[in-house]
Amino acid sequence: MKQITICMMLLMLSINTFCQQTTLAQPVAKNSYLLKSKHQATTALILAGSALFLIVSGAVAYKYGNSGLILMGAGLLSGIASIPFVISSVVNRNKAKRASLSLGLESNSVLLSTHIAIFLKPEIVLKLNL
Repeated sequence: MKQITICMMLLMLSINTFCQQTTLAQPVAKNSYLLKSKHQATTALILAGSALFLIVSGAVAYKYGNSGLILMGAGLLSGIASIPFVISSVVNRNKAKRASLSLGLESNSVLLSTHIAIFLKPEIVLKLNL
């Protein structure tokens, strides 16, 4: 009888221990989304500026030979490459606006000598509306 009780307690503890975690393991703060958005916007601006420079210098160089087509093509590719960075920057900025912090309670199961007790402890919750 004693072994059955111990086995049942270990089974109950293992069921609760190996469940999927419902809270975020590494909370992402609003500042990290804003910083990521800033870096992506800077990258997009650099790519767009270089695209403009390459297209204009390619147009000027085209007057004197066909080498300007290569510069214009590189400028076009650089301009196309800047588009995903602009989109990602806007998305991350909007995620930062929607992030909110709150307080909550998390329940933990603890195996005592005769039974399993559930204790509540405070937690900080970061909610992201995706």
